[in-house]
Amino acid sequence: MGDIMEIFAKLESWDYLAAAMLLFSAWLLLGGIGRLQKSDPERVDAKKLRIRACGGLVAGALYLACRYLQL
Repeated sequence: MGDIMEIFAKLESWDYLAAAMLLFSAWLLLGGIGRLQKSDPERVDAKKLRIRACGGLVAGALYLACRYLQL
């Protein structure tokens, strides 16, 4: 338990933002877009949302990879 708390203590707010963006984008790509489109098909443009989710996934993954692999 102490090791986990040390990791959380070292994280910055940008790390949390990148992780949240990564998780939300992954959720969208793994079925969230379909759920949103079913709930309101007129307002949800699946193609645009898929492109933005891919961008968010890549940006979040690259940030975290560069930050922790010291690239």
